[in-house]
Amino acid sequence: METWNEPQTQTQTQTATATATATATATATASQNGTGLIVQPEDAEYVALPHGGGFRLLVDARDTGGALGANRLALGEGADGARLHHHALSTEFFHVLDGTVEFLVGDERVSVGRGGTVVVPPKVPHAFGAAAGRTAELLAVLTPGVDRFGYFRALGRVQHGLDSFDSLLPEQVRYDVHFLDPADSTLLSRFDTAAEGFGDRLRAVPDAGWESPTPCTEWNVRQLVNHMIQGSRIYTSLLRGGSSAEFMANLGQEALTGDLVSAYRTAVAECRAAFRAAGALDRIVDYPFGPVPGRQLLGLYVVDAITHTWDLARALRLDERLDAHTVRWILDNFQWIYHGVDESPLTDSNRYYGPPTGAPASGASEQDALLRAMGRKP
Repeated sequence: METWNEPQTQTQTQTATATATATATATATASQNGTGLIVQPEDAEYVALPHGGGFRLLVDARDTGGALGANRLALGEGADGARLHHHALSTEFFHVLDGTVEFLVGDERVSVGRGGTVVVPPKVPHAFGAAAGRTAELLAVLTPGVDRFGYFRALGRVQHGLDSFDSLLPEQVRYDVHFLDPADSTLLSRFDTAAEGFGDRLRAVPDAGWESPTPCTEWNVRQLVNHMIQGSRIYTSLLRGGSSAEFMANLGQEALTGDLVSAYRTAVAECRAAFRAAGALDRIVDYPFGPVPGRQLLGLYVVDAITHTWDLARALRLDERLDAHTVRWILDNFQWIYHGVDESPLTDSNRYYGPPTGAPASGASEQDALLRAMGRKP
């Protein structure tokens, strides 16, 4: 529960700081009865926050042999509870005890009232806060646990203006709290949309359709699907330190056999996890057409998946409509996506991309513009 609000007035800050300092010096005591751990309400350390709420530190990981950590958080009216972040190792469980909490989990925004529960798996971006004009109280449990009492004390100091938010950044790995730029969350959602769009068409491939030709003249449907499966696996390997030589060797492997739908689903899940891993978007990868940061590699994946979604749909006469928001995002970021990449639609080389098929007609859609830039004839 990574809390972040602007400090209030100097008088409020001084008063709240005194409270936080006093309560932080009292170590929560627990009595062990031989079968479990008991923390009485009066023994739980309290870290006051300037919006009128605060953390009640219940159990740290060291108290449970690493099984879990738990705390109770009260939020003032409309107060933020956590800026966008994810946990690399742990699942986080929230139970709303009172009021209404606004959650962002992945790309889904939802209001959860008293008695509601939210479970966030590892690596899923999330944020939350009290609903506008409402106070809220919630229980949060992290499992497996990470010792985080020190983190909540540090958040109290940040809230009261005693430390800067930047002071928390070096502690992200220690506390398994990895802050995300909202723009990165949007970028990660583009991956999901593009991968799911291809998956939707893949599930519609009829038994007689695997050998059908595609707009990629050297590939039939099976080979196109193979390319997407292998591509997901190769991108995963690059993000985990794989080389460009391995990329090229795997790219030319023969078409897979067996359940291609399941193989694609598994490959995409692993690739998604690799992109969402801590530090992945900033890591420089050994892309064969020029080293790029993981963030740019994700953009390259999105273009490939969107383009081949149309290829698969055209080959089998399925729905050719692509996600309009993703298409617009690609067009807006086309130069950035292919910046410094030797083999791209921006260069004269057409080994992996067909030559542009001319400017779209007046009034043509953004989808047509993108497809023509990628050498297609919509």
